[in-house]
Amino acid sequence: AELPASDRGASCSKPRSWVLERTRTMAAIAKFFMVPAERDDEEAEPVRWGWMCKPRVPCAKPEPPPPFYRLHQKLPWTVAVVMGFQHCLAMIGGIVSVPLILGGPGKFSQEEKEYLISAGLITSGLLSCIQIRQFKFGDSGYYLGTGLVSLLGTSFTFVPIAQTMMTFITAELSDNPCASDADCTDAWVGRGMTDKVPGVSNIGQCSIAEGATEGFCFKSGRVAYGQFLGTCMICGLLEIALSFLPARTLRRLFPPIVSGVCVLLIGISLTGTGLKYWGGGAFCADNLGFTCGNNGEVFLPFGSAEYVGLGFSVFGMLVVIEMFGSPFLRNCEVAFALLFGFFVAGVATYTPPGSDEKLWFVTPDKIEEAPGITFLWVHTFPLGVYGPAFIPLLIGYVVTTVETIGDINASSEASRVRTEGEHFERRVQGGLTADGICSLLACLGTSPPNTTFSQNSGVIALTRCANKRAGYMCAFFLLIFGILAKIASIIASIPDCVLGGMTTFLFVNIAISGLKILGAHVDGRRNRFIVAASLALGIGVALVPAWAGSNLIKDKIDDDDFAKMAKQSVRIVLQTSYSIGTLVCMILNAIIPFDTETVMVKKVVETCEEIDDWSEHGGRTQHGQDEEDPMNVPAASKLPEEDMKKPNTREIEVPSPATAQVAFGQQPPAPPQQQLSPPGYPPVGQFDGVPQMMQMPPMGYPGQFGNGYGMPAGGMPPMHPGMMFHGQAFGTA
Repeated sequence: AELPASDRGASCSKPRSWVLERTRTMAAIAKFFMVPAERDDEEAEPVRWGWMCKPRVPCAKPEPPPPFYRLHQKLPWTVAVVMGFQHCLAMIGGIVSVPLILGGPGKFSQEEKEYLISAGLITSGLLSCIQIRQFKFGDSGYYLGTGLVSLLGTSFTFVPIAQTMMTFITAELSDNPCASDADCTDAWVGRGMTDKVPGVSNIGQCSIAEGATEGFCFKSGRVAYGQFLGTCMICGLLEIALSFLPARTLRRLFPPIVSGVCVLLIGISLTGTGLKYWGGGAFCADNLGFTCGNNGEVFLPFGSAEYVGLGFSVFGMLVVIEMFGSPFLRNCEVAFALLFGFFVAGVATYTPPGSDEKLWFVTPDKIEEAPGITFLWVHTFPLGVYGPAFIPLLIGYVVTTVETIGDINASSEASRVRTEGEHFERRVQGGLTADGICSLLACLGTSPPNTTFSQNSGVIALTRCANKRAGYMCAFFLLIFGILAKIASIIASIPDCVLGGMTTFLFVNIAISGLKILGAHVDGRRNRFIVAASLALGIGVALVPAWAGSNLIKDKIDDDDFAKMAKQSVRIVLQTSYSIGTLVCMILNAIIPFDTETVMVKKVVETCEEIDDWSEHGGRTQHGQDEEDPMNVPAASKLPEEDMKKPNTREIEVPSPATAQVAFGQQPPAPPQQQLSPPGYPPVGQFDGVPQMMQMPPMGYPGQFGNGYGMPAGGMPPMHPGMMFHGQAFGTA
């Protein structure tokens, strides 16, 4: 009060100016990174809860579908909670399977398994928000995230290589000297054990040469897992680099026969792992003289009827839900079937022959001992790099890159937004960049690499809800399930045989995805040969891993460190089915010449891809709608005038009497005698006012295919206009 008025004003203005300056700085940062949110002010229609919860009834008439909830529509939060919960339950089975499977070769304790389950759920929830929100890198034109309900989860692609890698690392000696197993403080947790106790749970970890009194400890599962994470972080830079290439370039570098073979082999390899767990466990499946652990108090030989029966409780429930379940149940069938199998195992007991003692398949001890909450980095793993695993992991990231493009395309289709043009390319680039960066962040959060989950596209299509609020609620549920450590403890207590009944079904769907990618690409002799040769080695190694064991590539006494690492790298590639299969496929695809008919179709398809480029100027999308129009009003073609004045006509020479002429631009329509349109259809060559023609002289297939209305000889039904843009109309050429 004693200061002059001018001084008082100056002293008060300093904090105000500081706050204002910081506010402006934060606003500038937000403007640099944040993509402006699109608005859709139309209120959402009420959800039809009866349709969502009504079970399937045989011979019943199909009901009209519920309303479609668009990407940016104002969706009530009550609906968003239910839709997000469905997405969460559809993902949770896949996320928790990976740490449970890696716990075997990693020789983790029960506490470490529980933590890895929580870490997987937490990282999936946090990182999914990046994909959903979408950010930008200033004015560079590059983005981070898809802006769709593209949810991230722990990738199955890296499970086979992680299993092989951790098995090799735990067979190596560390620098820790020991005189007994008790001296190996970073202890293993052996078969049937749940707690880490040096000298008790790690029998055989101390390696002492014959006649010596001291030796060295074998590396622990913690070290092996840390080296797996560190190597994944470095190899993940490849996916980030690939994300800045156009999606079309990636498809040409890694065509469907390469990606399809790789995904198929991943599914086949993992299905074998799931079946091992179904029979009682992976260890006893590979060592038939031992009984199976990790099934509560029950220790039986592999393939015992008790184990197989409990696995069938999950598998059978999957079938029942698919037959009679409501849309809500069918979206979450994997999670509900697993819970049912866990319930059956929880009430089931086993009485050994000649004894009255009842043994339980589920014991509640570890559930009661688990903490209430947890978070990332409660357990840590020493990061490292394992050179021999670089090639298989790089192949794995190539596979996730191709898979992510397909997942983004499927999510765009289900969300009813563009699947071509600038908007789609932006989503693909942002999704791949986020996929790579989020994989790196997941490894920093002690979880395996993340990738987009394809099952969420199916949930969008079935529930008809593509709204972002549903995605955010799914991320919220994943985060909460991960923080609540009791949930992870319950999941970790599921017997291996019950887990196997679920994972076998889950993993074989990956193989089905590979078959879907291959599709019609194995029609020609060349592609059939490439796929057959690749699968011969890939499936063979999956069935008989010992074929590429240490006897094929032998170590020598005088080998230096580089030679040992190179030989170990070759062993890992040969013993990982998808690595050797994909490498063989890529090499053969590069060196085997194309057949004559393959070259012909390839040229026509490339020309159709050039027509795709025209659609980027604003042509109609596949769905006949414009993404910028929230009301989904069909958009008219908006080809610039300067392009209309430059006719672009190309003759495609093919080794046959047929000549295909694809023309677009300002060109008069075909003469009347060439008009083959059925009565009542628009003239051939006219599509949104832009003439487009495809003429095929007589070869048994006369007609014009340019606008999708022409019919070839034989009375084939009219084709969809979008077929031309993907070259499907030329499949019979």
